[in-house]
Amino acid sequence: MATRAAKSSGASRTTAGRQRAIQRDLLVLILVGGTLRTAIVDQDGSLGAAFIGVATILALDKLLGYVAARSARFNRWVEGVPAILARAGKVSPAALRRHNMPAAVFQRALRAEGLHDEREVEEARLEPNGRITVIRHKPMD
Repeated sequence: MATRAAKSSGASRTTAGRQRAIQRDLLVLILVGGTLRTAIVDQDGSLGAAFIGVATILALDKLLGYVAARSARFNRWVEGVPAILARAGKVSPAALRRHNMPAAVFQRALRAEGLHDEREVEEARLEPNGRITVIRHKPMD
């Protein structure tokens, strides 16, 4: 049984998976920037409070990452779960529509894995990170 991951450009989940990490980092940067801006622009002299605020934001970011790495339930809530796109050689058009993935993008991902037909697929999943993971049918000996 061979398992590989193929990029699926054009799929909304691919974009969302990559953007989720970028958005979290961007949110942290915006919060840190806003906290520092307040300390720099305001004339209240509370530079120590700004650094405490920044340290709190960064600590919360690390804590969320720590909890997500150790709790499968929390990680599923934060990251999401894989979506089954095909099983036992049959593509689910409803799953492709639900994830805004054109059939051509799915076929391209199969070709990238060296598959010529969806009947060669045991299971294909759209992972939370946006990659398509393909498990081939085991050859019958």
